[in-house]
Amino acid sequence: DEVGAADVEEEEVFYGGGATDSAQQRTKLTESILDSNVAPEAWRIELERVTPQLKMQVLSDPKEWRNRLVHTKSHQQTLSKLTPETFATLERLAEDLDRTLQAIKKAEAKLNSQCQAEVAAYAEKQDELKVKQDEYGKQSEYINSLTNELASVSEELNAVKEKMDARGSSMTDTSPLIKIKTAVSKLRTEAKQLEIRIGVVTHTLVAKKLKQNANTRQEAAVSKNSHLHEDAYLDDDLDGLELTK
Repeated sequence: DEVGAADVEEEEVFYGGGATDSAQQRTKLTESILDSNVAPEAWRIELERVTPQLKMQVLSDPKEWRNRLVHTKSHQQTLSKLTPETFATLERLAEDLDRTLQAIKKAEAKLNSQCQAEVAAYAEKQDELKVKQDEYGKQSEYINSLTNELASVSEELNAVKEKMDARGSSMTDTSPLIKIKTAVSKLRTEAKQLEIRIGVVTHTLVAKKLKQNANTRQEAAVSKNSHLHEDAYLDDDLDGLELTK
């Protein structure tokens, strides 16, 4: 209860309750301490619960030289106890490793002596494999070039096919033929009309020419008759002159 009252007082002072309010709170706190209504048994139980939390624990600084010295000595003792056993274990491991290495070397030498022919054949096969790989690379490049050429030829072939299809569709289309027939019939009709006109014009020209020839003949006949009359007049004049003589 005292702790709660003190907290309340601190909060009110912090939030600006004023000097008067703090004095009143202190008076109330004193009165509550003097007139406590807490049961003694409950107070004892609360005291037992809170007492362990109120003890101060002093922590040692790990950077202090005394602590370092103590830790160093303890580690040294531990190392001194573990060193002989560790060295013995390491020596056994080293011996085991030496024996294993010697056995591996012997087995390797034995395998080399037994498999010398296989090793030579393997090396030869490796060389052949390298040659085949080089040849494969060259053939792959050649195949790639042929593939590109095939793609270009395929494009040209598709273009030619499209042209042939267009021509075939134009050949099967009868609309141009119908147009041609219509134009031919129209030309024939126009040719007949021209022939009729030419015949009419020719007939007109012939008639005019015949008429002109007839007129020309008439004019020639008239001029001839007038010449005969003049000769007769001359003869008459001559006869008259002779008679007068």
